[in-house]
Amino acid sequence: MEERWNSTLPIYEANGAPMVRLVTWFLFAVMVASLFAAQGIYQHMIAGDGSYELASHRDRIVWALIVGGVGVAMFVPMLFYLRVYAVRLLLLPDERRLRVTTLRLFGTHDRDVPFDALAQAGYHRGRWESIWTPSVNAPYYWVRVRGGNSFLLDLNGEFRNRAGLDGLLGLGAAVDAVDADEGAAEPR
Repeated sequence: MEERWNSTLPIYEANGAPMVRLVTWFLFAVMVASLFAAQGIYQHMIAGDGSYELASHRDRIVWALIVGGVGVAMFVPMLFYLRVYAVRLLLLPDERRLRVTTLRLFGTHDRDVPFDALAQAGYHRGRWESIWTPSVNAPYYWVRVRGGNSFLLDLNGEFRNRAGLDGLLGLGAAVDAVDADEGAAEPR
């Protein structure tokens, strides 16, 4: 086992994992609060006609589903994002595999991906510019894996072995697009 550990080469480390976790737990709290609010609406919503009688069963269910559904609709996509956000990549050259570490709600999850299962990575600008909200500049690579379990590499992370990663994932064209893109985060 010690020999296998010495043969790993770290090639990528994400810097955004703490923020992803913070947002995930915040959205979890929002979901729990919305579910409690939905329960309160269902049990205590009064009719809008000035009386103190409960609203109709249908109205209480509809409003409870809307309020509870908003919280669930914000949290569930974040669970998907945790599963695809790569926090670390290790190269296992002896086994011809890439160890991808992704986040989970509690802790992390390692999975080994054979080199021949990796498809070419696609570059995405990750920009959102709006006059009402602050601009977002979060470029990333979406690395497809044949047979499922694709993953996302945040370009704001630290690339420790750039040549190995470029050759393995075919990032040459994507890296050129990043370099040509004004204001985009440079892969380190």
